[in-house]
This record gives sequence, structure tokens and C-alpha cells, in this order.
Amino acid sequence: MLCLGQHDHCLLLTETPRHRRGASEIPNISIRYGSATFDKKHKKKNKHGDDHHFTSKTAKAFGVFDGVSSSNRRYGKGAAHRAAATLCSSAWAYAKRCAELRSPVEPDQAIIYGHGQLSRPGSSTATVGAFRLPDTRRARAKLVVASVGDSRCIVFRPQLARKHHLDQAEASRRADPVHPAAAASSSRSRSRSRSPVDDSETSPSSSGTGASSPLSSGSGSDTDTSYTSDTSDNDGSYSSSSSSSSSSSSHAAPVPGIVFRSRISRHNGRVDKPYTVSIKSDVCDRIKLSSVHIRHGDIVVVGSDGLFDNVSLAILARTLLSNESRSPATIANVLAEMALAGDKTDDITVLIGKVRKTN
Repeated sequence: MLCLGQHDHCLLLTETPRHRRGASEIPNISIRYGSATFDKKHKKKNKHGDDHHFTSKTAKAFGVFDGVSSSNRRYGKGAAHRAAATLCSSAWAYAKRCAELRSPVEPDQAIIYGHGQLSRPGSSTATVGAFRLPDTRRARAKLVVASVGDSRCIVFRPQLARKHHLDQAEASRRADPVHPAAAASSSRSRSRSRSPVDDSETSPSSSGTGASSPLSSGSGSDTDTSYTSDTSDNDGSYSSSSSSSSSSSSHAAPVPGIVFRSRISRHNGRVDKPYTVSIKSDVCDRIKLSSVHIRHGDIVVVGSDGLFDNVSLAILARTLLSNESRSPATIANVLAEMALAGDKTDDITVLIGKVRKTN
């Protein structure tokens, strides 16, 4: 048994016994990580500024911490950097010790432990995630995420995005089963046997069938159909609903392919006032926990607000789908470059994890 923590935060870790079945019989997962960072102050890539992040392959955990710049003005230069660095190193140490003891990483406890290590004023947002491996053949791997503030984690499932595009193409084909060129040819052949008056009334340009081209039909279905995630277990299943039953204003519009979004917390919903972890805050009341079942091929994206405030989820999903075969580091660099072109100047951290199933 190990006791970690300071300032009245004590975490008890006990070794978890191995499953009786052979390791080769239980499906396992591996995560390939890649990251990209940008420092807004020095305008340099691969410099993290007030952002910090970690990954642990052995513990199958990750974290992104964004130091809040307003704490520099309140507590002095370097307060934001110091808070984010302390939280990051503490969470990494917690995850590493969990891996040594073969104990599952609890993301919320990692943040609480990091909060206990803060000794000087400063504030930072935090997002910590950990993958839970299945202990039986029928069980599914799960990603558990704890977050404070507006740093986010999303899970993108390329299979669902491709299926959505195929469904859109199929809907377009059914709306206009006859190819426009074939329709024009058949119309001309029929018009030869009719009078000139009939020909003018049945010309393709004045046809009253109302059938549209595949392109126009596809764009129309995008505006008429929305997709909402099944929130019962966040396993990525989708149900179609009409645009009239849109989600509430407190939730972002669903994006096909994105099966999970971590919960964010702000003061009275204000974009410029995220909840933070600081030495004076009661962090236990601010942590938002969420989870999702993951599958082979999923892409996990973790980033600070410098990414998600400059790149919309719809654009991010299209970028992930078009770069699915590339390495995690390359995808992270592509997203960071897109965030740099955005309107908001901020430190940027992008962390990409590709899920692969192994035995």
C-alpha cells in the first residue's frame, strides 16, 4: 500500500491482482501518441509556453494542463507556468506509480494529488485521461476522463464518419436515381416522337419532378438531418433526428464521427472564465468525470483551449478523417497549424492518441 499526497490529500494505492486467465486470451490495446505545441509569447513551435502535457504508455494515461494567464497578473510573472508544471509533473508521477503497482489510474485522483502538491499561488485548467483495459473477452476497453476548465478531450471514430458519408451518398442516389445525363438523353429521345409544343412543355429545364442533382441533394440532407450521440454509455451509436429537435444551447451541435466530448466547466458559462485548479480552490467540486467505450481505430484528441477555440469540431472531424492514415505526430502538427491560423492568440497544445487492438 502506498500513500501519496500533501496538504490533507492522501491517495491509497493497492496492487491489483492479475486476472487468472492468460494474458494472450484477453484483448489488449496499445496507444500511439504524438503531440505538437506552440508558444504564443515567443511565436515558436515545439515550445509549450504556459501549457504542459504528459503521456504514459505503461500507465496508458495522458494529461493536458493550461496555465491561466490571468494568474500572472494577479500573483506575479510565472504563476500560470508554475501551476501547470506542478500539476503535470504530479499527475505523471501518480500515473507512473499506479503502473508500477499494476493499479488502474484514476484521473480525478491524479488531479486531486496534483492539487495537493501546489505550494504557491497560480491557476491552471486540467484534463487527465486513462484507458481501462478489459478483464474478460466480452468486456470493452474504456477511456475515463477527468477535467477542470476548458481543456478538452474528444474521441473520433473514422468508421462512423465514413458510414455517415456513405449514408449521405445513398440518400442522394435515392433522391435522384436517374443520372442527370441519362435523364437528359431519355428526355430527348421521348421528345422526338412528340409535337414541338409538347417538346417545349417537357424540356428538362422546366421539368416539374423536383428531382435535384446528387450534389444539391447531399447538401440539403446535411442541413435537414442532425446526429445525436447515444449518451447511455457513450459507445458511439448514433440516432438520426430532425433539425427541429436540436440540442440545447448549452451543448455543442453533434458532429458525425465524434463519439465523445469531455465535459467543460466555466463560471456562469462565460468563455473567458473557466474553472481552474489553484491552491485556494476546492478542486473536488470542480472535477467533471466522463467516460466512453473505445474501439480499434479510434483517434483521441486532447487539447488546450488554444486548439478548440480556433478549430471547430466539424473542421476537426474532416481533418482527422482525411489524415487518418498518417502518424499521430503528423496529425497533431496539422491541427496545430490550423489553430495558428485562427483568430484567438493563445498557447496551443495538441495531443493525439491512436487506439490499436493487440493480443
